[in-house]
Amino acid sequence: VPNNSSPTISITYCGRSVHCLKLPSLRTFSILPIKLKILLDAAVKTFASNLNLTTLALGFFLLAGCQNTGQDTGIISVQIESGTADGTGSSVVASGQTSVLVKPVGNATWKDFTVDLGSDFSNTNICSGRTIFGRSGSALCVSDGTNTAATDVLAGTYFWNSAGASTLGTMTNHGALNINTTAISGTPSGYYSSITSTLTASDLCTGKSIFGSAGIAVCNSVFSDLTASNMYRNVATAQMTLTTETSTTSYASGYRNVPDIYKDDDGYFDSTKGCGNSGGYKDTCTSVVKATRPSVTCGTTQATVSARIAHCLTQNGANATWTGSTKGTSGEGTWKLVTRTSGTKEVWRDERTGLVWSDIVGNDNWCKASGNGLPNDERCNGNTSSYCAEGGSLTPAIVGENWTTGVYNETKGGMGAVATGSSPSVIWRLATRNDWLQAEINGVRFVLPNMLASLWSASVYSTNRDVACLFNSYNGSTGGVSRFVSMEFRCLGR
Repeated sequence: VPNNSSPTISITYCGRSVHCLKLPSLRTFSILPIKLKILLDAAVKTFASNLNLTTLALGFFLLAGCQNTGQDTGIISVQIESGTADGTGSSVVASGQTSVLVKPVGNATWKDFTVDLGSDFSNTNICSGRTIFGRSGSALCVSDGTNTAATDVLAGTYFWNSAGASTLGTMTNHGALNINTTAISGTPSGYYSSITSTLTASDLCTGKSIFGSAGIAVCNSVFSDLTASNMYRNVATAQMTLTTETSTTSYASGYRNVPDIYKDDDGYFDSTKGCGNSGGYKDTCTSVVKATRPSVTCGTTQATVSARIAHCLTQNGANATWTGSTKGTSGEGTWKLVTRTSGTKEVWRDERTGLVWSDIVGNDNWCKASGNGLPNDERCNGNTSSYCAEGGSLTPAIVGENWTTGVYNETKGGMGAVATGSSPSVIWRLATRNDWLQAEINGVRFVLPNMLASLWSASVYSTNRDVACLFNSYNGSTGGVSRFVSMEFRCLGR
């Protein structure tokens, strides 16, 4: 019987009605087989019963003050005891019936007890899975308290605590959680209806995992952890970082402390430079694997550098990427093709620095190559022409370029400071000596086309400011020459 109910039963025996049998309120329950005893004129008759009544504590329930007229007079009491039927009597209750046939001890005649269940014994007032007088219950009942705490149950939801008291839960309902967009601070415990994430392996640091996804991104900000050692190695030998080099004396097979004159060179002399590889140190080709020139036009109409790189990859496949870790012999990095024009001009991005390198833009003096026209520079005073840098009073040195409308030369991949619907914004400048030296470490001479000449840098000699530094693109050395002479050059973009 559900908690806090007080149902009333009316019993009729041999045509005589006895009213007011009232069961007390019961808070918790257990199912027990019972005996039913009815006292008539002090003569005790015992009947066995299979009624599934429920009670927490067994005891006596008296019908006091109830009137019974007729043959059988006297006070009737009902006693509920624990135990099993003793076989001295029996009762039969069919599903859905409201009467009980009882056979008294020593009496061969069945007696008909008609039970008026009343509204208190509706299905919703009887526990689900239990039957009383043939009526099956549907109510949700609690047999005992639980050790659940309020913090384990959603806020706004009731439960029975360990003392059996109805208690309100306090657990916070956070709803759906998207770890990409939801800011989380501290340790917000509670309920989440779902957890979603679109994080990929490249979004997570190497050695870390989130929801089962292991990261591959390099997140350490220490330079030595990010940069490969420049110790010479065989082609395809896995690169080690500077951190590894400085923390161990046992290097991977393929690395060497002592240079090998047949392998450890400047990377210039290959079959395109006349190397026949006939043997001996004067005709042994370099072991560096240089970039194969891409043959398909790509990356000319996309509005972002990344989109251009992706397009070039689809058009030129492996020839759109140069991987120094497998094709170089030292600490070279990775380069990606940004643009290849129909005129075979190429623009590449150094993946270590993120800087973009143009093709050969022109052959002119240092002032125009750099855009320098400062009044205190006797070599460049009055110059307003610029091949690379834009802005101020400078004007394009390349015929056909229009910096206002975003029209740029194909040697720059058609890109410049002004973005258009088919071109990203790229800010160009003349590369410094250190830009060239960093690019040299990263493998620039093995990637860019037309690397046969000495090229301008933006740096000048401190001992003679009429002389600017040059980068020798055939072997990676540096030099210098008067800024007023004409030399080839490239632009460096960001």
